[in-house]
Amino acid sequence: MKSILLTFAMLLSSSAFAETFEVTGMSCSSCVKRIQSKLCAKGGFAKCDVQIGQLTVEAKPGQKIDVAQLRKQITDIGEDYQLGEEIKPAKTTN
Repeated sequence: MKSILLTFAMLLSSSAFAETFEVTGMSCSSCVKRIQSKLCAKGGFAKCDVQIGQLTVEAKPGQKIDVAQLRKQITDIGEDYQLGEEIKPAKTTN
């Protein structure tokens, strides 16, 4: 029983959660492609998805998303892109 609990605790501590952020300054598919090529294509994330106005990233196992670094990377891409607040998933009621 102890080994089962330990395994479960390890799985919980190492599981990654995707974080979605607002990105201002994006208005077209070229913006999406630019961020994908400059950020996502570099392979720094387990998951990286860009849509107009938002970015979803998931850290690789054992890593965390450094929001300050992510904010700098987005700003450095140019075109007045700014990483905004994290978009929290809506809570559902049963």
